[in-house]
Amino acid sequence: MSTVHLACAADEKYLPHCATMLHSVLETASDADIIVHFTHFPAFPTKQLAVLSDFVSGAGGSLDPVCVDHETLAELPSTEALPSVVWQRVLLPALLSDLDKVLYLDSDVIALGSVEPLFEVDISDSYLAAVTNPMHELWTDWPERIGLPDEPSYFNSGVMLMNLDLLRKDGCADDIVRHAKEHPELVHWGDQCAMNVVLHERRYGLHPKWNMMNGFLTDGRGEELFPPGVLAEALANPQIIHFEGPPQGKPWHYRSEHPLRATYLKHRQQTPWPLQKLEGQNVSNFLKKHVVPRPVLDRLRALKHRRTEEI
Repeated sequence: MSTVHLACAADEKYLPHCATMLHSVLETASDADIIVHFTHFPAFPTKQLAVLSDFVSGAGGSLDPVCVDHETLAELPSTEALPSVVWQRVLLPALLSDLDKVLYLDSDVIALGSVEPLFEVDISDSYLAAVTNPMHELWTDWPERIGLPDEPSYFNSGVMLMNLDLLRKDGCADDIVRHAKEHPELVHWGDQCAMNVVLHERRYGLHPKWNMMNGFLTDGRGEELFPPGVLAEALANPQIIHFEGPPQGKPWHYRSEHPLRATYLKHRQQTPWPLQKLEGQNVSNFLKKHVVPRPVLDRLRALKHRRTEEI
């Protein structure tokens, strides 16, 4: 039996989504032995951690809780949408010092197939393997603005196969943290931007089926980022679905329009934290979902973020 080392992180708010992701991975694991390295801050509730451990064990995996000193990340840029917990993945080379590589997954993903083939990808000469991130039309110049050669160079950090050995050897975590502290204006999407600046030159480009983002699946973007036919292949046979972006992309939200919402809910209902009520059920979101055209909302949201970044 092969072993897959999987890393993930969550605060108490995102724990139900993290558990949903883990259920999907464990259910599709075939014969692989899944070891989950769950990073968390000291304030994470002990009882919830015990429930998560029992849940993972019951689903066929094993949990390795990894406590992260909050002070290590306290000075890094964070927002409500991107809290400091997301920076924990930057520290994985040191936190998992006995591992050569690890598969990192965001909490807002679900696996439709076994992650074992992804874990077995050869990245011996790369810092990490990740999928190119499709950019909104108002953000296509962002990669170049932060120092990357072009838009296709910018990767999404929600699904990463990380070469921990090489990242440790080259001191990449220190470089990422240093860049974020020195250039907070260039980390609009938190650690993802800082990781791109430091790691993009030695990134193995994954097939988009391993990180089927909303930008690909529901927004129709990204075909020009890959060789002809590649995105079509991914759309026809996605292996990991990533519910990134605004509320309408989140299957637990009232405004969700995601075609795989039912798949998320199926996994969620088999966790200790089943969904009791959709988030965001209010008049404002009713109007946004049923009255205001989505393209208008998308453009207003992008313009709002762009103005915020330029201030």
